[in-house]
Amino acid sequence: MDYLAQSIGDAFPAFDASLSEEEKALLAEGLVDSTQLQRWAAAKIKEYKERIQSLKSVYNAGALINRKLPREVLAEIFSHFHPGYDLHDQEIKLLGVCRLWRHLILRTPVFWANIISRQRHMARDRQLGRLRLFLPLTRAHPLTLWFQGVPPALVSVLTPHASRISSLTVEMADCADLESLNKLLRGGTPLLEHLAVTHSPYPGKTIPTLAISRQNFPRLRSLMLPVESLGEACLDNDLRTLDVFGCVCQACREMKTNTPLSLLEILERCPSLRTLKIQNILHMWGPLDRTVALPALCELEIEEHRGDLGAFLTRMAYPRTCAVYLGTSAHTAIRECLPPEPNSWPQLREADEVRFRVDFHGWSVLRALACGHTRFKLGMFVKTTQVGSLKELSQLFSPSARVTSLKLESFVYPYIRSEDDPTAVFRGLLEAFPHLIRLDIGTYDGRRVMQLLGETSADGFRYCPNLRELRSVWYYGDDELYWPSDAQGTSAAGRPYNTEKWHKAGAVVFSVFCDIAVQLLDRRRAAGKSLKKLCVGVYPEVVTESLYVDTEGWEPSVLKQRLRRRLTGYEDIVHVFPVKVED
Repeated sequence: MDYLAQSIGDAFPAFDASLSEEEKALLAEGLVDSTQLQRWAAAKIKEYKERIQSLKSVYNAGALINRKLPREVLAEIFSHFHPGYDLHDQEIKLLGVCRLWRHLILRTPVFWANIISRQRHMARDRQLGRLRLFLPLTRAHPLTLWFQGVPPALVSVLTPHASRISSLTVEMADCADLESLNKLLRGGTPLLEHLAVTHSPYPGKTIPTLAISRQNFPRLRSLMLPVESLGEACLDNDLRTLDVFGCVCQACREMKTNTPLSLLEILERCPSLRTLKIQNILHMWGPLDRTVALPALCELEIEEHRGDLGAFLTRMAYPRTCAVYLGTSAHTAIRECLPPEPNSWPQLREADEVRFRVDFHGWSVLRALACGHTRFKLGMFVKTTQVGSLKELSQLFSPSARVTSLKLESFVYPYIRSEDDPTAVFRGLLEAFPHLIRLDIGTYDGRRVMQLLGETSADGFRYCPNLRELRSVWYYGDDELYWPSDAQGTSAAGRPYNTEKWHKAGAVVFSVFCDIAVQLLDRRRAAGKSLKKLCVGVYPEVVTESLYVDTEGWEPSVLKQRLRRRLTGYEDIVHVFPVKVED
C-alpha cells in the first residue's frame, strides 16, 4: 500500500492514502484525541463494513438470475432446498445474499419447514433457540420434525404449532423424554400421519405406553415403534405402514411388554398395510396355525437373526407384485431363507432379471426383478466360497424360463480355491439360465465363459442361444491358464522375465484371448445369433504394476484399439472399461 513519508518526531505517522481527505485532516490536525483514536477507528470500521455489505447486496441484486426469473419462480426454487446433516443450519446464510432473496425467503414457509425437518439434538441449547425463531416463519405449512431427546422446554416451544405436525420422529434417552412426548401428543396433533419412536433403557419393570389413539389421531397412517411399547392403539384398517422391532437395549429385553398381542394378531388387525417392516421379533409370531392376509401389501421387509424365515413367509398372503426384502444371519444357505418350493414362489418365478453379489467375507446379496422392479432381495452370510455360492444360485433357479438378464456384481477380486472348478460352476450357471439375452459375470474372467458359450450340440448352441450382450473382465490371475508351454518364462521379445517380480506373457495371453473371442463371435454369427455387444474390463493393476511384458500398453483406451485391430469385423461391438474394486 502507498504510505506517506513522515519524520520520526511526528506525533502520529502519516496515514494510509486510501483514507478520505476529511479523515486524514481530522487525524493530522489532532482533532481526534489519542485516547479516543481506537473508538473512532472502530466506529469507522463498522460503518465501512456495513457499506461493503450493502454494496455486496446491491451487486447480488443485479445478478442475471434476479433480473431474468420472475419472483414466483425464485420462491419456488427456495421451496426445494432440502437440508442435509448440518447442525449449523447453513441455509440461513441465503438471507444475506440480497434484499430480494431475503424478502422472498422470509415469505416462503416451506423453506423454513424444510430447515426444521432435519435431525436435531435437543441437548444443545442453540437448537431450541433456532426452533423458536424458525417455527413462526413456517406459518400454516405442515411440519416434519425429528428430535433426539424431548426436554420439557421443547414441548413448550412446539405446543403452539402442534396442530400442524404431520410427521414426528423421536429418539428418546430416558423416561422423562417419554413423559414429555406424551404431554405433547395429548395436547393435540390432529394432522399427525407418521410417528416413529425409538428409545434407550427405561427405569422400572414395564415400558410405558405411548399416548396414542385413533380418536386423537384420525390421520395417523404410519407407525414405527418398538414392539415393547406398541400397545393396541391405532392398530386398525386405517394403518398403511407398520415398522415394528425389538428394542436393542438390554434393559428392554428383560422387561415385560405392554403388547398382549402376538405378532400374528397385530398383523390381522392391520389388513390394509402397504408397507410392513419386521425386525427380530418373529419369535413373537405365535402358533404357526393360520395365514394372515395382507392383500394391499406392496413392500415387506424382514430382518431376523434367530427365526426360520421360510416358515413365516408361508404364513403371509400378499400380492405377487409385493417386493420382499430379507436380511438374516441365522441361515447359511439361500434356500433355507425361502418358502419350501421357491420355484413356485411368484417373487422368484416371475423374475426376468437376477443380480447376485458375494464379497470376500461371505456377505451375499441376491436380487430378483420383474419389468425393472425389485420383487425380492436377500442379504445374508453364506458359508461357502464365492464360486460355491454361484453353484447354489444355479440350483435355486434351475431351470429358469423367464430370466433374460443375469448380473454377478462384485467389488472385490474373485477368490478361487485350488479345489474349486469354475468351469463346471459356470456350465451349471448357463444351464440354469438358458434364455439369457444379457450376461454380466462381474469380476470373473470372461475366457472360460466365452469358450462355453461357443459350444454347440446337434440342436445348435448348447448354452444361451439368444445371448446378445456379454460383459466380463480380463482377470490377470487366470492368465497362467492360457500360457503355451513355450511362452512360460520368456517375454514377448524373447528376454527372460524379471525374477523379482511376476510378469505375464502379455502378447501371448492377448493373442489367446483374441482367438477365444473370435471363435465365439464367428460361431454365433454363422448361426444367425450374433452378439451385439462384447464388454471387456481391465483391472488397474494391469497398468499401474506393469503385470504384462509387452511392446504395447494395456490402458483401456489402448487395449480397445488393440482388440479392434484383432477382432476384424467386430470392431463396433467391442467395448473396454476400467474395473473398480474395493480393498
